[in-house]
Amino acid sequence: MKAVLQIHYRANGEAGTRTARGRYAWALLQLAISGDRGCTPITHPGPRWSSYVHRLRQGGLAIETIYEAHAGPFAGNHARYVLRTPVVILGGDDAEAA
Repeated sequence: MKAVLQIHYRANGEAGTRTARGRYAWALLQLAISGDRGCTPITHPGPRWSSYVHRLRQGGLAIETIYEAHAGPFAGNHARYVLRTPVVILGGDDAEAA
C-alpha cells in the first residue's frame, strides 16, 4: 500500500488541497519537516529527488533548487530543495511524523 499524504497550501493567492502518494508523499513530508534547511539526496537519500520535485511543482508547490558544491572522492555538485509554499499537513498515512 502506498503512503498517502494530504496537504493544504496557499500558492499565488489561491488556497488548495492536494493529495500526494507513494514517494511523492514521502518527499513532500521530508521537505515540510526540513523547513529552510531543505533536503538533499545526501541528507535524505531517495532515488529520484528531481522527479519528486518536478511532480510536486506541477501540482502548484514552489520548491527552490539551490546548487551546492561538495568535496570528497566523488566531488561535484548536488541540489538542495527547499519548500517555499507554506503547507499544512491535513492527514494521511505519514501525517503523524510531521
